[in-house]
Amino acid sequence: MENSILKIREIRIAKGITQKACADFLGMSVQNYCDIENQRNNLKADDFLKLCNFLDIDLNLFRDSDNIYLTIKKADYQKLLDLRKFLDFYIK
Repeated sequence: MENSILKIREIRIAKGITQKACADFLGMSVQNYCDIENQRNNLKADDFLKLCNFLDIDLNLFRDSDNIYLTIKKADYQKLLDLRKFLDFYIK
């Protein structure tokens, strides 16, 4: 996940979006968001998808990168499976 978080951070900075704006959008404290960007906390799968949407990041950017390891709830697992099917369908 670390390469993914670094990519998100680079894009956020390039777009001039603050950590506070991201934290507010995700409904978390700025400190918690900073800890995620500095790889001291994990980003939940649902928040990963929301953040990509907020920053207008194409998920294909992460397709060829390292494996993305996320700490997720069982309920979020189906969302990831659906996302994988979507990406596999449109990337082939």
